[in-house]
Amino acid sequence: MILYATLQDLVAWNPQLGPANGTSLIRQASVMVRDATRTAVYSVDLDGHPIDPKIKTAFTEAVCAQVEMWDAAGIDPASAGVGVTAPALVATSRTLNGRSESKSYADLSTSVTVQQARAAATQQLCLQAWQILSQAGLTSGQPRA
Repeated sequence: MILYATLQDLVAWNPQLGPANGTSLIRQASVMVRDATRTAVYSVDLDGHPIDPKIKTAFTEAVCAQVEMWDAAGIDPASAGVGVTAPALVATSRTLNGRSESKSYADLSTSVTVQQARAAATQQLCLQAWQILSQAGLTSGQPRA
């Protein structure tokens, strides 16, 4: 398996980035980047890594952008959305002019819609990663001049 970034690359990309499962995230993001660029034409070394420094940098940055998004959103692609639960109820209360009022509402951060979006984020590149690859000419399938 070809990995397009290292833990050191993640820290260089974002010094606050350093998830405990960083190697696993790099592995999954590398698979997604390779899939997104499967029709791109570029020269590789014997290990399958891009030779052109600009192309190599685009691969590394796309992987780092993807890992950064997953980390910021608290997404672990290894879970693939497993564990979807019903929304939790949150209760609030207040007193105004001697009158007490209580309300309950659903905490949508655990809603099915949010969980579906999080599950989808484990299966597709984030916008920034896609843009990095696109700007390097790696997503169209057309040879670069």
